[in-house]
Amino acid sequence: MRRKLFIVVGVMILFTLYFWGHNIEPGRTALIRGLMSFLRIALDMGAVLLLLACGGTLGRFALHRLDITPLAIVERLVVEVLLGLGLISLTACVLGLLGLFNAVIWGVVLLATAFCYRYLKAWLGDVRAFATNRGARLTIWEMFCRVIIIVLMASALMIALAPPTGWDTLYYHLVIPQRYVQTGAIGQHTDLHFFGFPQNMEVLYGLLMIATGAGRAAAVLHWMMGLMNFLVIGSLVQRYASRSAAYTITLVMVGSYNLWLLLGWAYIDVALMTYSAAIVCVLLVWRAGGDQQMGWLMLAGGLGGLAAGVKYTAAPLILAMIVFVVLNNPRAALRNLFILGIFGAVAFVPWAAKGLLLYHNPLYPYLFGGVSWDAVRGMNFSAGGSGLLYETGLLPLQIPVLPLTATIFGVDKRSPYSFTTGPFLLMLPFLLWAGWSYLRAETQSLVRALLPMAIVCLAYWMLLASLSGIGSQTRLMLVALPIAAILGAMGYHSLEQMPSKPLNILFIVQAAIVMGLLLGGFDYLTHFASSNVLAYHAGVIDEDTYLEYNVGLLYQAMEAMEETVPQGSYVKFLWEGKSYYCPQGITCEPDKLFDAWAWPIQQGKSPQEVLEQWRADGVTHFLFYDIPGLPDGYTFWLNIHPFFYEQNELFPDYFFDTVEEVWSDGVGYTLYTWQDEQN
Repeated sequence: MRRKLFIVVGVMILFTLYFWGHNIEPGRTALIRGLMSFLRIALDMGAVLLLLACGGTLGRFALHRLDITPLAIVERLVVEVLLGLGLISLTACVLGLLGLFNAVIWGVVLLATAFCYRYLKAWLGDVRAFATNRGARLTIWEMFCRVIIIVLMASALMIALAPPTGWDTLYYHLVIPQRYVQTGAIGQHTDLHFFGFPQNMEVLYGLLMIATGAGRAAAVLHWMMGLMNFLVIGSLVQRYASRSAAYTITLVMVGSYNLWLLLGWAYIDVALMTYSAAIVCVLLVWRAGGDQQMGWLMLAGGLGGLAAGVKYTAAPLILAMIVFVVLNNPRAALRNLFILGIFGAVAFVPWAAKGLLLYHNPLYPYLFGGVSWDAVRGMNFSAGGSGLLYETGLLPLQIPVLPLTATIFGVDKRSPYSFTTGPFLLMLPFLLWAGWSYLRAETQSLVRALLPMAIVCLAYWMLLASLSGIGSQTRLMLVALPIAAILGAMGYHSLEQMPSKPLNILFIVQAAIVMGLLLGGFDYLTHFASSNVLAYHAGVIDEDTYLEYNVGLLYQAMEAMEETVPQGSYVKFLWEGKSYYCPQGITCEPDKLFDAWAWPIQQGKSPQEVLEQWRADGVTHFLFYDIPGLPDGYTFWLNIHPFFYEQNELFPDYFFDTVEEVWSDGVGYTLYTWQDEQN
C-alpha cells in the first residue's frame, strides 16, 4: 500500500509540475479556450439530454395505459419523447401566458419527472437496452453506410454546438425565445409576425436558454430531433424490408446537403419531420387493428396536433392522416375522424388561445388576419400570385414533375426550390414501379397504405408551388419526407430481391449512391471548412471571431452598435430582419417583412408622418442595410417588391435629410441617428 501511495503522490506531483512548466503562451490560451469550449459543450449537451429524459418520462407516463409493444423499442422511445416534449411545450405556453416564462417551468417539469420516477427508470432502461444491442454483424455496404452517417452526423453536431448562425435562427427561431426569456412572459410582439405562430419548438429553445444562459443548446436539440427521425425511419424500414435498406435510406437522407445543414441550425423543420415519422409508425399500428385501436388513433391525433404546433406546414400531413384514416376504415370514418380531430385540437388549443388573445386570430396570420396584418402583408409574406403557374418559359411545366425538377434544379439558396436534396432522396420511390413484383406481401401492403398519403402531400406541394412564390421550397415540405423516405427504402429493397444475374442492378445503384456522395461531398467540405468550427472548438479562435466568419457584416454592425449606441436606445432596422445578436440594453426592431417604410405609407401616411411616428415611438437610431447586386437590402427589395416600389422609391428623398451617420462599415451597414440628436 505504501508503494501504491508513493506512485499516486508521484504522479500527482509530476502532473502538477508538468502543467506549471507549460503554463506559457500560446499553450495557456489554447488550454483555457479548449477547457471553456469543453465545459460549454458539456452544459449544452447535458441540458438537452435532461430535457429529452424529462420528455421521455412524461410521455411514458401519459401512455402507460396503452400497450405500445407493437412498436419497436426505438420507435417507442421516440414516440414517448415527442409526446412528452409536446406536453412540456404546452405547459410552458400556459405558464408563459400567465407571466411565468422562467425557471418556474423547469421546476414544474422536474417535479413532474420526479413524481414519475419509476417511468424515468424504465425509459432509461430501454434507452440502455437499445444502445447496447449490437445485432448481427454488418455487411461491407452497411458498414460503409454507418461510417459515412456517423461522420456526417458528428460534423453537423459540431456546428450545432457552436454559436448560432442560421438565417432564420437569427431572424426569429431564437429571437422568439430570447424575448420571452428577457421579458419573463409570452406577450404580444408586433414587430415580428412570427411571434403569432405556434411555437412548440421555440419555447423548448427558451427553456434551454434559461438552463444554459445561451442559445447554443437549441441547435443541439434540433440535431437530436434529426437523430430520432433517422432512427425511427430506419427501424420501420428494417421491420418491413431489410437492415441494408434502412442504412441506405438513412445515408441518402443525411446525404441531402440542406438536410445536413438543418441538423446544425436551430430551425424547426427537422423536428416537424420527426413528428411525421412517428405519426406514420402510430398509424400503421392503428391500421393493424387490435384491442387498443382507439388508443392508437388518439395518440396519432395528439401527435398531429403537436406537429401543427411546431409549424403550420404540418397541414399536408394532417390532410394525409385524414385520407389514411378514411381509406383504412371507411365504415367508421366519421367516428375515427372525430376522435382524430378532437385529440389533435386539444394538443393545438393552447397555441390557438395564444393567437386569439394576443393577435386576435387563432391561426395568425392566416385566414383571419390579425394585429398589424392585412392582405398586402399576407401577399408579401407568401409571395402570392408569383408561383410557378405565373412564370414564363418552362417553369410552369415543372409542376406535374416536382420531385424530379426539385431534384435536378434544387440548389441551395437558388429559386424556386432553394434546397439540395441529393440525386436520389426524392427519386428512389419511383423504383417501386420496376421492382413491385419482387416485394413480399407485407411490404406491398405497407406501400399501398402510404401511397395515398404521399399523393396527398405531393398534390398539396403542387398547389402551393403553383400559387405561391415560396411554395416550391423543398424545406417547406420536409413534413412529407419520412413518407417519401420509407417508400424510397421499399423501392431500394425491391432491387435487393432482384436476381443479381445477368445484371447486378443493386451494385450499380449502390455505386451511383457512392458517386453522388463523392461529388456532393465538396459542398459539405466547403461549408465545414469555411465555418471554422474546428478552430472554434479547438480554442484557436474566440466566439466573436467565429461569428464574424459566419454571420459576416451583420455581426460587425452589432459589435459597432455595442460600442457606439448608448444603453437604453431604440434601434430600428431597415431592410434587415436578423436581430438575435442585438447588444444587451439596446432595443432592436427588425424589419419583419422588409416593409417598415413602405407599408405605413401604403396605409395612407405620408413619408413625413412615418418619420414623425418613428420619432414619437422613441426610435433613436437606424441600422440601414444595402449592397446593390446582392440578395436582401434596400436595392434588392426595391426591385423585388413591385407592390411597394413607388413607396420604397421615395425613401432616399426623405430619410437621409433627417439623419446623420454614426458608423458605417463602408460596404453594407450604416448606423444613423436623428440630426438633432447627433448635434
